[in-house]
Amino acid sequence: MKFVKGDYIYFLDSDDYLADNVLNKTIQKTIANNLDVLIFISKLPEHYNFNESTTNKNKTFNLNITSGVDYMPEICFKNEVWWYII
Repeated sequence: MKFVKGDYIYFLDSDDYLADNVLNKTIQKTIANNLDVLIFISKLPEHYNFNESTTNKNKTFNLNITSGVDYMPEICFKNEVWWYII
């Protein structure tokens, strides 16, 4: 952690992968909304073709902004670091 540079950090496990350009979009939302933490969902791939992304690059996603105090009882805290951009 002492070598980290930049405003945000994201942890990706070795058995996980990100859809094409999704990290760029989430960072843009994080910066545009001046968020301390961005929490997002994940889903299991329908197939395991890692050489080709089937992500709709023009798709937008909803952003629900809430305080941490409100988030904890409503959504349920997830303790794995890969759920968050911090």
